[in-house]
Amino acid sequence: MRPACDYLAGSGIATNRGVLVDAMMQTSAPSVWAAGDVAEAPAFPGPERVIAGILPEAVAQGRIAGMAMAGDAALQPYRGSVPCNTYGFFGETAISVGTGVATASADDAEIHVRHEHDTGAYWRIALRDNRLVGIAAVNLALDAGILCEVIRREIDLSACKASFIAEPRDTACRLMSRLWR
Repeated sequence: MRPACDYLAGSGIATNRGVLVDAMMQTSAPSVWAAGDVAEAPAFPGPERVIAGILPEAVAQGRIAGMAMAGDAALQPYRGSVPCNTYGFFGETAISVGTGVATASADDAEIHVRHEHDTGAYWRIALRDNRLVGIAAVNLALDAGILCEVIRREIDLSACKASFIAEPRDTACRLMSRLWR
C-alpha cells in the first residue's frame, strides 16, 4: 500500500511516505487532520512514524482526529501503531505482531523460538524487560488483537513468562481477560 500524496505538493502539508501527522492526527497545516491509510503516524513505542494500513488503526486514528476537530475534552493522544499482519500462503497461516522479532539480537531482546515438527507450528517471541515486543508464528492460532494489547499496555510477563512462551495464545487470553474486567 502506498498513499497517493502527490496532489498535496505546494499545499504546506508535510508528507514523507504518507501525510505526516502528530499524536492528535493533525497535519503540519492548521485545521487539517489525516487518519487511516494516508496517515504516517507515530509508531508504538516510537519514535518512528509508520503507515499502519489496517482497519483497527484507521478507526482509532479517525476517532482521535474527529475528537481533535471537535475540541473534545476527553481526547487522548494516539499511542502509536503496533504492526500487525496475518496472512495465508500455500495452505499455511502466518501472523506477525509487534517489532523486534526478525531483527532483535541477544543484546537488545530475549528471543524464544519453538518449532513443533509434528504440527508444523513455529513461533518466535521477542521480549524486552519481561515485556512482549513482538511475536511471529506459522501455523499457530493466535489472537492478534489481544497480542497488540499486551504489547501496547507494556504488560510485565514475569509472573507468567514460562506459560506465555509455551502457550502464547491461551496465556495472553487469560491475562487480558483479567485486565479488561
